[in-house]
Amino acid sequence: MQMINHGITTGALFCCVGLIYERTHSRLIADNIGLAGPMPRYATCLTIFALSSLGLPGTNSFVGEFLILAGTFVWSKFATTLAALGMMGVQALVHLPVPSTSGQAVLTMPLLVPLSDLIGLSRQVTVLAYQYGAGLCELLTPTNGALMAMLAASGVRYETWIRFVGPVLAALAVLGAVGLGAAVATGLR
Repeated sequence: MQMINHGITTGALFCCVGLIYERTHSRLIADNIGLAGPMPRYATCLTIFALSSLGLPGTNSFVGEFLILAGTFVWSKFATTLAALGMMGVQALVHLPVPSTSGQAVLTMPLLVPLSDLIGLSRQVTVLAYQYGAGLCELLTPTNGALMAMLAASGVRYETWIRFVGPVLAALAVLGAVGLGAAVATGLR
């Protein structure tokens, strides 16, 4: 299935490049800027084919990519551990614009719990990834009102705090990663 979808997508991309080359006699991006104006349907097709090549959900390549990844997670504890670490990273990134941990849980857990069920990752490990990612960012996030109030009350500048907490945060992140790896390796349920 993946090979058939890959063939369709790459064939379509090569047709798009060939079409432009026949009209402009150049394959350089700089020579072909601004084609969306005079050729809107071409630009739409090229975008769809490029996103399909990336495995965007809803395109033909997504099904094959999904089956390959699902099989990898069932077969390899290492890949599942990387997925758990990715969830921890996503939680840390989401915590910057959403400093409320309960608000972050409402936003992310409905997406990550079914994903973890799909790849064979226990829900407990998903919750650990959430707690590690969000909890560690509590030490760093400038949108965290409690952190900023404590720094202001103690007279510590935010830049000084970052220099102090940076190594501590890195050590705690490594410890969290080891904890997630151990949870996946032991099959924590």
